[in-house]
Amino acid sequence: MSGDGSSLIKPKVAPIAEALEASRSGALHLVGNAATLLAERWPPDAPPPFKVDPQAAPDIAWVAWLGAAVNPETAPARPYYLRAPDAKPPKDLLPNAAQPVAP
Repeated sequence: MSGDGSSLIKPKVAPIAEALEASRSGALHLVGNAATLLAERWPPDAPPPFKVDPQAAPDIAWVAWLGAAVNPETAPARPYYLRAPDAKPPKDLLPNAAQPVAP
């Protein structure tokens, strides 16, 4: 995400070569289980990553900083999903669910 809250790259599963194309956006903060792998293959002619953090999710303080840096007039808050928000319980499990026993 950029400093104004807009996406630099749409979230998706991508090949490493495609992910490295993000280096054209400037010094990035790499987070996740592939952060170190991407940093090791970073193009030598691109600005190095600002930070490489192999933890599963970004540090909440960094996320808060991004939120504080944007203008809500130009970048209103909105859900950011990696996939469609379609979570539903499986239909086949509901009829077979055990009923609680009264004490």
